[in-house]
Amino acid sequence: MIDLILQCSTVKGACAIAGLSWDEAWGIMQRAVARGQARKEARPIAYIGVDERRFGKVIGTHTVVCDLSRSTVEFVAEERKTESLAAYYAQLTDEQKAALHAVAMDMWEPYIGATRDDLPNGDEKIVFHRFHIMRDMTKAVDTVRKQEHREFLRAGEDSPLAGTKLRVPLQ
Repeated sequence: MIDLILQCSTVKGACAIAGLSWDEAWGIMQRAVARGQARKEARPIAYIGVDERRFGKVIGTHTVVCDLSRSTVEFVAEERKTESLAAYYAQLTDEQKAALHAVAMDMWEPYIGATRDDLPNGDEKIVFHRFHIMRDMTKAVDTVRKQEHREFLRAGEDSPLAGTKLRVPLQ
């Protein structure tokens, strides 16, 4: 059934083919995940990525931790809170925490706090996503540009800043 779900574009489609209800398929997926987690070996991970992921309107937002070197999902927790990421760190051994060199994340304070509090030298391991840095930098430059533009206009001068809004592609 798991192979069928993976081949179909939706769980609903796999259910239609197999003649199962969505709840039955969900139970199969939960058991498969539990088996996979039970077989998983605790190993050191050097680089992780932390982000939130929204799973539909009903299910809500989850915290997702990925091993960036192996491209694997290592942990999923409900909500986007300090406790969500702290639960991942709590399951790590001291050796695994020491082996962790960098944690890539957005500038969400609860994730920053969990990393600072739960990892040795956590502050030094935080790496912010480029997207968020560029977004904040662009916003700051635009704020200063607007202020300078207004100053020119208040002084009764033509503003050389008219039409100069910074547009940086955020990839």
